[in-house]
Amino acid sequence: MTKFETANELISFVKEKELKRGFYQKGKRIQWLVGFDMLGFMQVTTPAQVRKSRSGFNCSVTNWNVLLEENSPKLDWFLSAKYIGTELEK
Repeated sequence: MTKFETANELISFVKEKELKRGFYQKGKRIQWLVGFDMLGFMQVTTPAQVRKSRSGFNCSVTNWNVLLEENSPKLDWFLSAKYIGTELEK
């Protein structure tokens, strides 16, 4: 687990690890990483919500404050998952 004191530390770490917007897969689970903001929040959603958004509807996004230690595993999941791009094969 990586602990961050500030959002700037988090953003620098994310850039260094080259985490980017798109689908990540670990096992059978697939998540869409929306991004990070300057408050230290990581936005994540599901493939179903991405399809909904691409059809012109509003989608829901989960925000995790990864500056809080209890949310570190959420970031660790993306660090250990495989980036599979911005499109899912049907």
